[in-house]
Amino acid sequence: MELPAVQLGELRMFSLRACVGRKVRGRHIYPPRGDHATRQAWLARQGERHGFAVVAVHSTSDFANVSDQTGRSFMLDSTDFTGVLKVIDPTAFSAALRTGVGSTGRAFGFSLLSI
Repeated sequence: MELPAVQLGELRMFSLRACVGRKVRGRHIYPPRGDHATRQAWLARQGERHGFAVVAVHSTSDFANVSDQTGRSFMLDSTDFTGVLKVIDPTAFSAALRTGVGSTGRAFGFSLLSI
């Protein structure tokens, strides 16, 4: 499947399901469920790394119960973002469309940016 071409300064609607958090001594720490300011700040940092700026965003959060290949079950943060972004680096943004943003939960369908 071919990725859409993007131009510098282009505005795009997007959706993203991500596992928002950070690691502290090997453990994942997630923001409280209603803390959307922290989640949106996480998205803004990801945007800087991946060639986009968030123009407008709405987020909802919950926890997802997932299982790995061995059958071990655990909880992941599940934050859904929808909104409008502006492309500030077309090369980095195209890479983000291929590989995703964020690092946790990719094997479970998280971090995939849809435009």
